[in-house]
Amino acid sequence: MNRLSIGIGGQAGEGVETLGHAVANLMAKMGKEIATNGEFYNAIKGSHNTFEISVSDEAALSTSTHYNLVIAMDGQTLAEEARRIVTDGYLIYDPETGAPDVSAKLVAVPFLNIAQEVAGTKLAKNMVLFGCFAAMVKAPKELLASMIDELLKNLPPEVKQRNVEAAQRGYEVASEQVHESLMRVSVKDPAVENYLMSGNSISALAAVRAGCTFFAAYPMTPSTSILEFLAKWSNKTKMSVHHVEDELAAINMAVGASYAGARAMVATSGGGFALMTEGVGLAAMLETPIVVVEVQRPGPATGLPTRTGQGDLRQVLHAGQGDVPHMVLSPGTHEEAFQMVREAFEYAEAIRGPVTVLMEKCLAEGMRTIDSDAFDRALDFTCERQTSDKLKRAISYEHDAEGNPTEEPLTVIDRQRSRWNKIDAIAEKLPPGRLEGAESATVTLVCWGATYGAAMETSKLLTAEGIATNVLHIKYFRPFQSGVLETLQKTVRPILIEGNLTAQLGGLIAEKTGFEIKDKILDVSGRPFTAEGLVERIKEIL
Repeated sequence: MNRLSIGIGGQAGEGVETLGHAVANLMAKMGKEIATNGEFYNAIKGSHNTFEISVSDEAALSTSTHYNLVIAMDGQTLAEEARRIVTDGYLIYDPETGAPDVSAKLVAVPFLNIAQEVAGTKLAKNMVLFGCFAAMVKAPKELLASMIDELLKNLPPEVKQRNVEAAQRGYEVASEQVHESLMRVSVKDPAVENYLMSGNSISALAAVRAGCTFFAAYPMTPSTSILEFLAKWSNKTKMSVHHVEDELAAINMAVGASYAGARAMVATSGGGFALMTEGVGLAAMLETPIVVVEVQRPGPATGLPTRTGQGDLRQVLHAGQGDVPHMVLSPGTHEEAFQMVREAFEYAEAIRGPVTVLMEKCLAEGMRTIDSDAFDRALDFTCERQTSDKLKRAISYEHDAEGNPTEEPLTVIDRQRSRWNKIDAIAEKLPPGRLEGAESATVTLVCWGATYGAAMETSKLLTAEGIATNVLHIKYFRPFQSGVLETLQKTVRPILIEGNLTAQLGGLIAEKTGFEIKDKILDVSGRPFTAEGLVERIKEIL
């Protein structure tokens, strides 16, 4: 087997995410490519959480609809996630939680009793289950122990040791029941550097590499870990990081810092961005570079605060009153997130205004293995801050070149055009839209953002079944990516895929090119697309 799909389920507060991260990191250390997605409710304890992991010999771009292995930490997982196991898959469960009614290969582990007996608390069951998984992929026990030691590094030595012993007991119990490895693995070559990182952490790292010196944010799921990452490393990066009272303060402090010469960034989600829009307009009027990372979750209002979506494209494009020269772009992968956040700082300097990077929760909080080479790629261009010895007034009114307020028609028109000309100039630097996948395709999947991963894997599955498929992934929305019309005119059957109800990208394509995509797959469930799910829906259309 060259791909393994794992589902972990349990109650909030029981260590589902901790176990998921441990399993993902173990497989990364065993030389595999990883993609993860956590699904959880807006509750600290008691709700049903899941953690999905795709493990592959090749690049893993999305998680799956079906599982090869389910680790059931509670009875609800037996009733729900266990139904998604493939015929020859495995289920790890505790007989105390109930009798599973599935056709999978059962691995019965009394992890509650083991945790209580060995570690002195049932909360250690996730470490017992970690040991079970390690046994099923034949991971060295030494690696298991060292990983737990690192995972629990802030706990007393005796507590860590009890957890190691609990994991080793789980290893022994699983070894007695599963004799073949779930996947061909070997400890990776230490000379090969790659990292298991979330989209938020890699975006934060990109800001550091771009020379960002000021960051402000009010915590808002699912963007919060950008603030956490930058705050944690602020002593080493020397970045001025501020957890402020609200989004209004964040954007206005960043605009002020940028006006004073800092490279500044803020991060938020749709609700927070709604509060920031006046500040975005202010940055445009002041011709002050600023970067905004907006991590989408479903709305309107509070919506689904812990789920993913693509409903903010139109909101971001039309932020602020009047004609706001504001650049908007969206990465599809973790590597692109690193590259495009860095680019955003250069674009902001070039247009002397705001640039927003749109991401989704599934990319921002999901983890991927990233090759170290991704961090070393040079930018296509760099743009230094323009400075002047001349004193210039900062004012939100329309103004002349010296910052003096004016309502003189010719000056107003000149200033408006001057700001938008910078956006138009950037358009020439952007890479044109291009097709990826089968050259002579009968189906073209049109997407944006993190939907790219599932679309690319769908393309491979359909092409393997004899339905030649390729992908058009649009990354730049203002200025709109060139070559889209020419590319779409060459397609046979374009199908639009978006995580919103109103086909926001489809409407933008029609507005900018006059080309209307009739076939659409739209989803507002708050869950990310999977390749298996897309294959099924595309076949219904065809």
